[in-house]
Amino acid sequence: MNSSLLLDRLLNFKETSSLIIIEDKIIQSGYVLLKEFIKRTNFIDDHATILLCAEHSPDWVLKDQSLRNEKFIIIDAYTFSNPYEVIDDEQIEIPLKQYTCHFIKKLDDCQAIFNLIQEIITKLKSPKFTLIIDSLAPFPSDSNPSIFILLKKLSNLTSGNRCVAVFHSDIPSLSRSHISMRNSIAHLATTIITVKNSKRFHAETSQGFSFLSDDEEIITKDINSLESAVCSIEHKKRSGKVLHEINSYQIMDNLKGEFIIKLPDPTNANLLFNLSLTEKQKVAKNEVVLPYTKIQEQYESQSTPSASSGSGVIYYEPDEGDDFDDEDPDEDLTI
Repeated sequence: MNSSLLLDRLLNFKETSSLIIIEDKIIQSGYVLLKEFIKRTNFIDDHATILLCAEHSPDWVLKDQSLRNEKFIIIDAYTFSNPYEVIDDEQIEIPLKQYTCHFIKKLDDCQAIFNLIQEIITKLKSPKFTLIIDSLAPFPSDSNPSIFILLKKLSNLTSGNRCVAVFHSDIPSLSRSHISMRNSIAHLATTIITVKNSKRFHAETSQGFSFLSDDEEIITKDINSLESAVCSIEHKKRSGKVLHEINSYQIMDNLKGEFIIKLPDPTNANLLFNLSLTEKQKVAKNEVVLPYTKIQEQYESQSTPSASSGSGVIYYEPDEGDDFDDEDPDEDLTI
């Protein structure tokens, strides 16, 4: 059964989108949703996943057994981002050695990053892939045009595929051009998923235009929920139509799969008579000529060729019980 929720269609690759931005804040992380995008790619045959880690080590994905995929291609821009650090092969985690891994030392050279991604894509065995960027925050904040150009090139490169990136909207932008990075990304992205805290969202909507209380304004360490969140989605279709939806998700780990056992038909249980027909009874039933069918055949045999050609003729046979009035109801009228 196909879901009508936009979030579910995006996760299951039922909706085309070349650049998906997951916008989050410190009050609600978007990494749970990002991991769900990664997990869904594992269910697709002949589909590669390119993982660009800039804010986290690749271990944040590889330590989760449900996210591991032998088709992973990792671009590590976190482990050896320090240009003065010597790359030692012993420092690489063992799980990381099982995957095709590329290292990036500088994030300010966006053209070199694009060239590397383009080279990886050209060597893929399958043309289908998903590019995952764990965060845009580590990129230099004073080079917004470079990031914008990189995302623009990636969106063109992933035409027919997709690029999913996380953007922390509460981190201030220090662009020299004074152009908001959020507005630039919103202009370029085909889909923006704004992740909101469930408790805060319900508190704001219930309060209406009034302000939140002091207790509700406080951000605690437990307010960032990993089990549920509200997603405000803006999706731009190729036709130019823009869809707006508010969906929510909830993580439920205690669900268990069960096999469905086919039960016997209850209509045949403990009955004194048989409801089913034998083959002879079915043949006899089909040979019975119904009354209206018999009358119709008689009229068709006596009618004109034009009437019997299937033009939809209505027949009426008078009956003794019909009430006929022989008097003319209009004979007293003077014409």
